[in-house]
Amino acid sequence: MGSSGDLPLGMRVYLGTLPATENKTAEVVIARNSDKDIKFRGLEVFVDGQFARDLSFNDSFSVDLPEGAHTILVSNHLYKKSVQLDLKQGDRVELVAGNNFTLIGA
Repeated sequence: MGSSGDLPLGMRVYLGTLPATENKTAEVVIARNSDKDIKFRGLEVFVDGQFARDLSFNDSFSVDLPEGAHTILVSNHLYKKSVQLDLKQGDRVELVAGNNFTLIGA
């Protein structure tokens, strides 16, 4: 499991893996609940190039995916961040996405 590229200004994605379960698929949970989120400007989530869901602040959803390589992309229409995942049966991955404001030169 890893991320692609550097984090762009204004977008943060955190990764973590929880203990495996006895499922035939892997579960990916995407949440938007960081205290650092500016709480406006919606996020769009894409799974393997397909639109999955709009994500508002304090919202989350999960998707079951088969084993193998998958790409999760989050966009706020100004910045986007993609994460490459290599999932195994029973994996549970939690991603946190959000809009962060950073002052340049501060």
